[in-house]
Amino acid sequence: MRKLFLIFFILIISCTNSAEETTTIQDITTTTSLVSTTTTTIPPVPTVDFNIVEIYNTKLGTELCSDATEIDATSETCLKQYRDNLETVFSYAENLQTYITELNTFFEAYPSEMTEAYTTFFQFVNDEYQAVPETYRIVGNKYIERFGGVPSISDILILNPDQLSSGCTIDWKVDAGENFKDGYVIYKNNTNEQFMINLTNKSGSLELVNSGGTFYPTEIVFRNYLNEVFNSEIFSSLYITHLFPRFTKFEFDKNIVGLNEELKLFIEWEDGVENIDIDSFSISISSIYGTYADGASLGISNQYPWEGMMYGGYVDYEKNEGYFRFLTVGTTENKPNSDDGSTRYINNRFDPVKSPFFVSWAAYYSGGIKIDSNEAYGDNGEYRVYRDYRSKCKPLVNKVNFPLDINKVQFSLDY
Repeated sequence: MRKLFLIFFILIISCTNSAEETTTIQDITTTTSLVSTTTTTIPPVPTVDFNIVEIYNTKLGTELCSDATEIDATSETCLKQYRDNLETVFSYAENLQTYITELNTFFEAYPSEMTEAYTTFFQFVNDEYQAVPETYRIVGNKYIERFGGVPSISDILILNPDQLSSGCTIDWKVDAGENFKDGYVIYKNNTNEQFMINLTNKSGSLELVNSGGTFYPTEIVFRNYLNEVFNSEIFSSLYITHLFPRFTKFEFDKNIVGLNEELKLFIEWEDGVENIDIDSFSISISSIYGTYADGASLGISNQYPWEGMMYGGYVDYEKNEGYFRFLTVGTTENKPNSDDGSTRYINNRFDPVKSPFFVSWAAYYSGGIKIDSNEAYGDNGEYRVYRDYRSKCKPLVNKVNFPLDINKVQFSLDY
């Protein structure tokens, strides 16, 4: 912080009358007196293009909050304004010093021009303005003390925990210290769905447009009023309930498949709060060129054959996992599915030229009714969409997007 030391010397020279000088020439009959007179032209008083008294009274008076000088209690906004206004007033110090020097030089030369107004001005500079640098230092340090440092913040409190469910709207709040300016927290679940809560207002509402599951805080960032950035691990995970099962995994065991090779698509799911029995799972496989290729179904039983009703893989309902199994048999054969129902054939409906192929649709069924479905969009390979997702707060939550790693749900034929 700059320090300003103004030392003013006012030299007032008392006005004195010029003594009359007389030269007397005497002769016998006459005496003659000769008088010398001098006229002086006084220049104008130095001026500047700013009125420091008016600036001082405005910035440190009328513009300030009424309690701005109560620096231990006033708000951040008012204390910051006080600090900034002090800085503005202080910024005139160098020009003011030059001006004072010019005035002192002038009044030393022309003391008769000193008026009461200039005497008052010098008094203002020596008293009020002289205190500005130190006040600026004190206020600036107080602002850092109160509104700098690591902000204190509590974990998020859900005010309506019964609504902590997919498709519902939650109300939340956090408690934070006075040095907390703003921040956010990002939550992500095991299917890479995420949502962000903006913490700036310390409370708010959020609609949970996602498929549910446990969301973990992956990024917690907040700032103090000095704009210093901090991270935290104080936030806990949030479990978003969902009524029905949600898929958590679709992944082929390989991406390049040769002739007479086996290919598996592994699936996993999480049960919802509604206790339903899943009869079967189904998928569709398409080419990225938009050509429908084939469908496959996975039955409820983990023992094959199962009356020939379901085929194409294996499912374990205790572990919530299973897989679709395929075998490549070339492009000229159109073989049926395996006799034991455990294998689906990739036959002449799958043209290698139209590779790669990807999972374009998936669903599970309960009581013969399709409960949930999702589809992968292959245009950019960026997301999957749950369609007609059931919610406790809404009849349907349409098109719940979540990121998709397209490399995990596509394969190419190499023969």
